[in-house]
Amino acid sequence: MTLRFTIDTCCVIDAAQQEHAWQEVNELVELAQQGVIELWLTAAFDGDQRRAAADKLAVNQHWLEERPIIGRTVNPARLDYSEAQLGEIVLVGEEDDVADQNIQDLLPRVSRGRRRPDEAGAHPKIDDVHHLSSHRVQGNDVFVTRDSDMLDIRDQLLARVGILVETPAEALAQAREHRERLSEGPEGEVS
Repeated sequence: MTLRFTIDTCCVIDAAQQEHAWQEVNELVELAQQGVIELWLTAAFDGDQRRAAADKLAVNQHWLEERPIIGRTVNPARLDYSEAQLGEIVLVGEEDDVADQNIQDLLPRVSRGRRRPDEAGAHPKIDDVHHLSSHRVQGNDVFVTRDSDMLDIRDQLLARVGILVETPAEALAQAREHRERLSEGPEGEVS
């Protein structure tokens, strides 16, 4: 069985800009190229990139173009996500709708880009909701991020909606372990 990882926008930025967790992300890409794991990106990445400076956007896009191994998730239909090009859209059932609402309830509230949980009209970061919902609908195994908002609630995300959230280093460790299991024969013998 192949493990399926969804990488957050920050992971692409890290690798493309060679910042923070870039080495871990690049090794995940190598493992995907070897067929050990699959890597996926959500359509919310495009929304995130609309806010990027032109020079950074070009570097990020070039990095992705050089790595066609990274797939795109299907997108749950959302009335509150107004991106023009969502890619493949799927209608979700009641279970997915409940999971989506749980994700929205768990994420910190923001207002005009700043956290203000007590302010009327504050809402969860919709791109983060979309990343996590798309990951869940796609049926991927691990959501990989450095985003502290998601990492801070990862225990609740796992318990309430079944989404495993890991840092790039944690995901890499899991991918390496998976590679080792794949290289063992049926009785633990190395093949």
